[in-house]
Amino acid sequence: MDEGEDPRDLERKIEQASRIASRVNDRTTYQRLTAWVEEIGPDHAEIGDHEQLAFLAFATNQRAQFKRLLGLNFTLMTKLDGSILGQMETSLASEQRFSAYAQIGGLLREFHRIPMEAFGYIGPSGIWTAHPTNRVYLTHQFQRKLKEFTERGGDAGLARKVAGHSAERAALFGACTHAVLCHNDLHAGNLLATVTNESIRLTGVLDFEGALAGDPLMDVAKALYYLDAESRRALLQGYGAMDREHWSQTLDLYHLYFVLELWCWMAQIGNQQPLQQLALDLERYSTS
Repeated sequence: MDEGEDPRDLERKIEQASRIASRVNDRTTYQRLTAWVEEIGPDHAEIGDHEQLAFLAFATNQRAQFKRLLGLNFTLMTKLDGSILGQMETSLASEQRFSAYAQIGGLLREFHRIPMEAFGYIGPSGIWTAHPTNRVYLTHQFQRKLKEFTERGGDAGLARKVAGHSAERAALFGACTHAVLCHNDLHAGNLLATVTNESIRLTGVLDFEGALAGDPLMDVAKALYYLDAESRRALLQGYGAMDREHWSQTLDLYHLYFVLELWCWMAQIGNQQPLQQLALDLERYSTS
């Protein structure tokens, strides 16, 4: 990956390459494409050629060549049954959808049984920057994102309001005393499911790129953020009792952070259209 390249761009290129590899699964094609790239030189190959060759190498069982061409850390996994839940939702009956989100809640609970030694994002060798407490970690995260918010053109007065709101409620962060494993992006697009005899069953979890060691309520809050009322009810029912005083207020505080994070991301990628509504959401969450 080039320095500064958005990992999501690479994911899209790899996804495209994977589809090509699945259609062209023969050694002759792989050898022809390899020769062509070597002939014109790697600096002049079209975008995605190396990723495409990497997956062609994998498809033709040339694993060492696959690793050399891809140039990234990777994990080979057994194929999981099922389809992306997000692509199935419109065809599900209401009872099936409720069951799916109750299972998501139960899955979150299982993740949160896994203890972590500190707070922070998880990298290939452990926690990137370990923070000793959740309060220290979230204070740092709010400060970092609010700085980015103003640097990218966000209203300074709104930034001060958000900062004051989060600082006044920082004790809610401190109520989490031990970090656990958090997926940090557990939505229908990152889950596999099957339907058998009208019953739906989750079969796989994808995309641990943003996994962190943190407050379980932070993970629950992010999973709830985009859901309608019925799906929220199902997920919370599946998750079970909240072992925390003021847990509802804590979820709202995390929602404030997610809106701030999303505003910064949209501004970074140049998507101006949602910024006004996200700013209104920041205003709403920081006055609740």
